[in-house]
Amino acid sequence: INDIFEKDKNFDLSKKEKLRALRTASRSILPNSTETKIIVTANARAIRHFLEMRGAIEGDHEMRMVSEKIYNIVSLDAPAVFQDFILKDAGKNSARVVKLVWGFFIIT
Repeated sequence: INDIFEKDKNFDLSKKEKLRALRTASRSILPNSTETKIIVTANARAIRHFLEMRGAIEGDHEMRMVSEKIYNIVSLDAPAVFQDFILKDAGKNSARVVKLVWGFFIIT
C-alpha cells in the first residue's frame, strides 16, 4: 500500500485513509465494477448528517462526489436549511462539503 502512495508525495494520508482510498480505487477497476442506479429518500436532518459525516472525508473520493451532488440539489431546494454548509473546490477531484460553525470551517 505504501508503495502506491510513495510515488506521489502530494498524499498526506494516515494509514486508515490510505486503506480507504485503496479500497475505493479497487472497487472501480475490479470486474464487479458496474454502474448502479439508486433512488434515495431522506429528510433534511438525515441529509445534514450525511453531509457532515461524509462531505469532507479524506481518502474517499466517491463519497465526496456524492456529497457534492447532493449539496448542489438541496442547497437550491432549501437554501436556509443548508446555509451553514459550503462547497470548497467545486468541480475538482478535491471538492469537499464542509460545515461552517460560527464562521469557521469544521472538517470532520
